[in-house]
Amino acid sequence: MSALESNLSTDAPVASVHLMRAGCLIVAGIVSSAFGAHAAKEVLEPEGLDAFQTAARYLLFMGVAVLAACASGRERGLGWVE
Repeated sequence: MSALESNLSTDAPVASVHLMRAGCLIVAGIVSSAFGAHAAKEVLEPEGLDAFQTAARYLLFMGVAVLAACASGRERGLGWVE
C-alpha cells in the first residue's frame, strides 16, 4: 500500500477528515471571493454579483463552522463520518 492510499483510507481520524474539508471550504471561499471581486465584475450584472459574493461568504462561514466543531470536539455531529 502506498503512502497516498494509507492517507486516504477510512482509518483516518475523524478530526483530520473534517479539518481537510474545512480547509477545502475556506480555500474555495477565498478563491471565489477573489474571483468575484476582480474577474466577475465585468461578467455579471450587479444582482448576479451580489448572489455570487453571498455564496462565497457562505463557503467561508461553513469552513469556519467546521473548524469550530473540530476545535470543540463535536466533529462527530457533523454527520459526514460515521
